[in-house]
Amino acid sequence: MVKAVGIDFGTTNSVVALLHDDGSVTTQRHAGLDVFRSVLCFWTEQCPGRTILHHAAGPAAITAFLEDPLDSRLIMSMKTYLAQRSFTETRIFSHRFTLQRLIGWFLHALLSDLAAAPRVIVGRPVRFAGEIADDALGAERLRGAYGEAGWHDVRLALEPEAAGMRFARTLSEPATVLIGDFGGGTSDFSIMRFNPRGGPQAGAVPLGHAGIGIAGDMFDFRIIDRAIAPLLGKGDSYR
Repeated sequence: MVKAVGIDFGTTNSVVALLHDDGSVTTQRHAGLDVFRSVLCFWTEQCPGRTILHHAAGPAAITAFLEDPLDSRLIMSMKTYLAQRSFTETRIFSHRFTLQRLIGWFLHALLSDLAAAPRVIVGRPVRFAGEIADDALGAERLRGAYGEAGWHDVRLALEPEAAGMRFARTLSEPATVLIGDFGGGTSDFSIMRFNPRGGPQAGAVPLGHAGIGIAGDMFDFRIIDRAIAPLLGKGDSYR
């Protein structure tokens, strides 16, 4: 019996953890893997009198894109835009999608094999990605995306708090901990105070946070932009 579900929707990969009644924790498996790539792929099928829009998520999305890269659309790094007011909607094969709807379709696939649980805890960044990020908007859109997937009663928890809880369970005295989160959108560092004792100060308290916009996706982009593209002619002139 699953007592609680913890969901880490990441920029590059997503993971679902299951807390069982006996206190053990397992991860939900997807095709034999613990992680599920945070991507969507869309393609169309022509039928008599109409066009059908198809989609796949995770590893199936990558497979679908590789089978037909010219006539499909691969959507990546959706989490990066949660707190960006400039992103309102996009159109894929003439179909309108808000960001919440896109992420909702992905989350529906991620959680399709999951039964209802008494508690559903969802990770959120201390600060969402972007130079002009609206954290309140990011949290609102994240909740809305889970609602689109059919999960309306979720509790948001700080990602570094969740990352440090396993360590915190070994504590017998309060401790101040530095936590590094090297993700696909940003690399973040948080200082948190963990107190295993009871009372008003029990639990996890965030003390400070900082991050830089260099991580998996951005690092890949900079390699292409600074090292590969110049070899292919970027910055050159010709006549």
